[in-house]
Amino acid sequence: MTLRRLAAGDSHLYPGVRLASTPADAPAHWQAGDPVLIEFADLTTGEGRIEAAGAQGWLLQLFARNTAKGSAIPAQTWWLEPQGTGLLRVRRT
Repeated sequence: MTLRRLAAGDSHLYPGVRLASTPADAPAHWQAGDPVLIEFADLTTGEGRIEAAGAQGWLLQLFARNTAKGSAIPAQTWWLEPQGTGLLRVRRT
């Protein structure tokens, strides 16, 4: 399993937020079980795991974490939908 790195344009995930991957972490190569590290805009990170891959995208389990302001974000599950080369859009499960 390969660690997948993503960058988020906000301090947390919500429907519609976009994520960017590096060419080395292109989503086309993702597999269930791959660990994920998300770098958020507030300079914090979140860890998770790809739970499933399908024709519509990838199911991401994001573990509980805190934002830079100290807000507790519980564990969440999101679908990541491809939006062009290296870009993903978050949507509800």
